[in-house]
Formats: sequence, C-alpha cells, structure tokens
Amino acid sequence: MEYFGLGDFDSYRNKQVKWLAETLESEAYRTAKFKVIIGHIPPAPNKDIWHGAQEVFEKFIPLLNKANADIMLSGHLHKYLNVSDADQINFPVIINSNNTVIEVIDKITIKH
Repeated sequence: MEYFGLGDFDSYRNKQVKWLAETLESEAYRTAKFKVIIGHIPPAPNKDIWHGAQEVFEKFIPLLNKANADIMLSGHLHKYLNVSDADQINFPVIINSNNTVIEVIDKITIKH
C-alpha cells in the first residue's frame, strides 16, 4: 500500500516460502553443523505489529521450527532486540541495530 502497487511484497514472500521449504529439505541444510537463518525482516508474533513482520512470522516460523533452526539474525528495526523468549518460536531471534556488530565465536557477543 505504501508503494501504490509498485512493490508486491506479499507475493514475493509467498515465493520465498516455497524456496525456503525446498532449501530446508536440502542435504546441505539437513547436514549443516549450524543452522543460521538470515532474514532482513524479523518475525513478529504480535498481531498489532506491521503486516510484513506478521507475515514473516506466520509463513516462515512454522517451517523453521520444524527444521530445527539454531538462530535467526535479522535487521530492519534499526535497534537491537533479543527475541529469545518469543512464544511459538523455538530458537533465538537476534534483531541487530544499524550501529551494532554481532561477532559469533562460540557464543554471541555484541560490540557497539
């Protein structure tokens, strides 16, 4: 609605769901030592939040929960949030700030 029909992000997310489902079934994913999911828009289990984030939650999280994702790294919000305790998400979701770097060694360390 913000782009007057020039950006059909709902249809694009539907295509991404199909791609994600196929990728999660791949041998490369199934045998990966760490299952790190990277997505620009973080999932939002709150129905009072923006439509796109709600769609990410509704369409991607059920697939990722079944696929035993270890962690999801996102951005979009321009602030740091750790959503490790979100209902219905079986893995931590780290939303990184636009002025923060995440360094992963054997644990997650935040550097400002």
